[in-house]
Amino acid sequence: MNSAHAPALPRSASHPFSLDGKAILVVGADTPTGRQAADTLARRGAQVIEQSAFTPVKTALDGFLYCTASAQAPMGLADITENLLQQFIASRLAAPVLAIRQLMEDGLLRDGASIVLEKISFANAGDHRFVSLEGGLGSLTASLALECAARGIRVNAITTKAFAEAHDREDFAHAAVYLLSPASRWVTGSDLVITGQATR
Repeated sequence: MNSAHAPALPRSASHPFSLDGKAILVVGADTPTGRQAADTLARRGAQVIEQSAFTPVKTALDGFLYCTASAQAPMGLADITENLLQQFIASRLAAPVLAIRQLMEDGLLRDGASIVLEKISFANAGDHRFVSLEGGLGSLTASLALECAARGIRVNAITTKAFAEAHDREDFAHAAVYLLSPASRWVTGSDLVITGQATR
């Protein structure tokens, strides 16, 4: 459904951070970071389409933001089961890949569109789920950026904390505005880290 948020902030259509009239699909809008981002994008003038999980749309898109932040407790190697690992692969890697493929096949990502994926900081090296899966998202971002470059479609990631507080969610939303706006028109294949801590 379309967002109904606060009135858009006044700005010139030529403003580099303007999202006026841009259709942006936010998947994971029910997560804390997704909720903050959807509200902020709408205030910047975007026409935001919100989904908790990806379902096909019919609207041509200027942007796609995929949020899948997790607030689950860290897990060590001894805690991981095959079923649990498969669940995380499905939600953290397979889901965004399949969503992007569907949008590309349906021709719904306009030339020059921006794709932004949320990553979770794996600064806690004891959580083997995030070490492997978020690393996979980083590789996915780089490879998709190369594949989509011919159409001018940019693909970037934002790395945020696993347990984001209010100010962290605001920072994530501002980063999303930047990567979805013309201000980042030459930025692709990047990972914008906004954790304030070492992530490697």
